[in-house]
Amino acid sequence: MISHTHFKHYSTYAFHVIAITFFSFPILWALSTALKTPQELALFPPTYFPNQISWTNFIEILTAYDNTFFIMLLNTIWITLVTSLLVAVISTLAGYAFTFFIFPGKEFVFILILSTILVPFQGLLIPLFDLMAKLKLINTYACLIIIYSHFGVK
Repeated sequence: MISHTHFKHYSTYAFHVIAITFFSFPILWALSTALKTPQELALFPPTYFPNQISWTNFIEILTAYDNTFFIMLLNTIWITLVTSLLVAVISTLAGYAFTFFIFPGKEFVFILILSTILVPFQGLLIPLFDLMAKLKLINTYACLIIIYSHFGVK
């Protein structure tokens, strides 16, 4: 006879195994698809595992267009690092100020910052584009860093 605590542990483990399987399936499917040949990708119904593993898709993307993949990867890493650092600094300073300082309008500013969470990103796309165009920041790193930092601080 299984005791109540053992049943609780087993059911928790079973739930975790099911959840991991459910959430990892898209990643495994993408990996499986990446390893298939173009002919095998066109098959219907699709196969779960490749019949013949083909690394040509990876070689093709890494060497295409004069190795621009690595340039794009470095751009992504650079933007991510700068944005993360900026968000961490701004959030830390803002949190410190709201915690330890008393200043007029503190509650209003706090509510104003919290209310920006209610505005969806899609509602700000056109005004942000217009602002960045007026500042002549379109297609620059600064544009990405400013916008990503704004939505990271929210």
